Amino acid sequence: MLVRDRPEALPFGFGRGLAWSHFDLLRALGMMPWCSVSDLARLCEVDRSLVHRRLYDLRDAGYAGLDHLGCTRPRSGRWRLLGAAFEHLKVPDCLWGSDWALARLLDKLPQVEWFYPAAAGFQEQLGPMVRFRWFRGVSWDAAALYERGWVAFFWSGLLQAESRLREIFRRLGGEFEACRLSGPTPFPGLMCFVAADAWQRELVLRVARDYGLEDRVQITCVADGTVSGCREASVSRGWVGQVVEGGGLGNWPLAARLEGSEWADVGGVRLNLVLEDVMEWPGMTRWFGERACGGSAKSGWLRRNLLRLLDGGYLRRYHEGGEYRYLVEGKGMNLLGRRDGVNVKRFLDSVRHNSPASGRGHEAHEDGVLRLMGKFYESGLEGAAGWRSWEHLGRFGGIAPDAMVRLGHGPYGPGWHYVEYELRARGRTSAEKKLRGYLSSRRGDRWPLLLVVRNEGMEKVFQGLGKAGGLRMLTSTVERLQRGEVTGGGGCWSAYGRLAALG
Repeated sequence: MLVRDRPEALPFGFGRGLAWSHFDLLRALGMMPWCSVSDLARLCEVDRSLVHRRLYDLRDAGYAGLDHLGCTRPRSGRWRLLGAAFEHLKVPDCLWGSDWALARLLDKLPQVEWFYPAAAGFQEQLGPMVRFRWFRGVSWDAAALYERGWVAFFWSGLLQAESRLREIFRRLGGEFEACRLSGPTPFPGLMCFVAADAWQRELVLRVARDYGLEDRVQITCVADGTVSGCREASVSRGWVGQVVEGGGLGNWPLAARLEGSEWADVGGVRLNLVLEDVMEWPGMTRWFGERACGGSAKSGWLRRNLLRLLDGGYLRRYHEGGEYRYLVEGKGMNLLGRRDGVNVKRFLDSVRHNSPASGRGHEAHEDGVLRLMGKFYESGLEGAAGWRSWEHLGRFGGIAPDAMVRLGHGPYGPGWHYVEYELRARGRTSAEKKLRGYLSSRRGDRWPLLLVVRNEGMEKVFQGLGKAGGLRMLTSTVERLQRGEVTGGGGCWSAYGRLAALG
């Protein structure tokens, strides 16, 4: 139940018989604009039907408005304050209900879709919520205060590289102190991350472990809705606040932004999914997209959404090898950058984003990676593009894989495996160079390697080097990949001469 955090809060009423629950709803909408009926029902611990009726009371009185939005969750009705309501609420209860703030939250709609239900869910262990605040320009995106502590919320999207996550963790202490309201340096009882997919979840866990904060981090995965990491909040210190100045809308008012937003249309979830997959796998074909998005060639929904993104200027395409290949345009990149809180130019400068837009065409290497990962996706496995992982190993070079895949079972057990599609190695020297990072004792993990090579001759060279170095490795050749299944026991993979079954 939402409770008042100041005893002197003035009672609110308009018209006869208006109960306090209407005021509670107004305060909730002021702090948490674009709440859904489900979010509000969980927050106030009342029946959905009652919340629904009273929201319409507020709408009829000119205090609340309804928009229909959806990006990472199906489109649903989301409520916000209208002008007359602001007269009855005090800052910060109504700060984020302003048009300039709503424009910002429209860019970050996935945070709205996931933070609110998560915040309501913590009431069982931390007591009723006292306040919810959005933040700007700091490492965390929002925070919720309860009777027995507080929780910080973070969004971790596709464009948040590991280096960016490390920067977030490095800045936490100083920024908590800078936002301190009173008492000791604040620190939340729990840091709740919402990660775009399974790989982003792995990156958050990796960085949290390195900073010794794994016992304070909980991660919700957007791709499958699973929750991992810490389940119980620790003892919190203090509380945080921020002086936030209003912003402008320029010549683009909120009504026009809503009308032109892709998230206001039916099918925003699929549109977002397609945009993310093209971003992650530049130059992807429809064959690959159908598998990466979990769609069906017969449904035609992938084609329709690709065309919508092309028409909207978010993507472009080029024709090569008898089929179209797709790339994210600047408009699409900026949309994802605003969502993930990432400077796009800095992002492109800091990651090895392999784009075939350089004019050299889509090489056999990239095509091989796409075919292999498409088959993994077709088998229901989770994966990620290699540019999302980089481990620097000093004079030993580094580990910069072509891709990662998360296996359910294999000779080395379940978990993440690195993927390398190596066509350039033609002798022992080049093979040694390729495996140098994987054989280094400075590696941060011991994940196995799935290695595809030109032919059986090179496979023997790699197996000799890997076996001597104790490397957990599975190998295949281009020919075996073309005639066999990449999962199951179809004879595609070899564990140093033994047939290996993957799944």
